[in-house]
Amino acid sequence: MKIKIKGADKYETLENLSFVLMGLGILLVIVGFIFSSGSPNAVAGSAAIVGSFLFFAFLVALILTLFLKEVKGIKAEADLASKN
Repeated sequence: MKIKIKGADKYETLENLSFVLMGLGILLVIVGFIFSSGSPNAVAGSAAIVGSFLFFAFLVALILTLFLKEVKGIKAEADLASKN
């Protein structure tokens, strides 16, 4: 499975990177919850906390990126393709 992170411009690249790192955060939360249900140790809880922080941080980054794209008037690839 190959993930395409590089976008058409720097905003799309940042969007794609945010999505990938949000997925990593979700995986860390899931792993932390699964391991904490088996044995409540500090590593499992820390993994869940770090994962939720990663998800939140990159969600904020994604929102800011979309806001900047909207303010600067940059169109999405789907909008450009529909005009052709």
